[in-house]
Amino acid sequence: MIKVAIVDDHPAVRHAWMLFLSTDQALKISGVFSSGTEIIEKLTEVNPDVILMDISMPGMSGIEATKKIVGLNRDIKIIALSTHTSSIYKKEMMDAGAKGFVSKFAVSEQLLQAIKEVYKGNIYIGEEI
Repeated sequence: MIKVAIVDDHPAVRHAWMLFLSTDQALKISGVFSSGTEIIEKLTEVNPDVILMDISMPGMSGIEATKKIVGLNRDIKIIALSTHTSSIYKKEMMDAGAKGFVSKFAVSEQLLQAIKEVYKGNIYIGEEI
């Protein structure tokens, strides 16, 4: 079972991802967080395999949170999820250590595929990026 943590500052987005991902029996939601700071504080407690990370959040950005998490535990795979599809954001997140990038506008099956691919050690870039 793949343990997934969700990090996004919008409650409706967090809730929607949690509901959707909980329908896949291969996944377990290990935590839902509203900020990069919050996931970092609880990282060892929730011990996720994969983190779905929003890029634009108040305070610590998803880019900065990704750098810190990868510095703490290189085994955790991070997938950037964003409305920003510019290659600049993709480059910044991948340089920070993310293993995937999916647009928030992507079909939900693409998110499932991204989680499963990065969990296996592959890189996943969504079709819209």
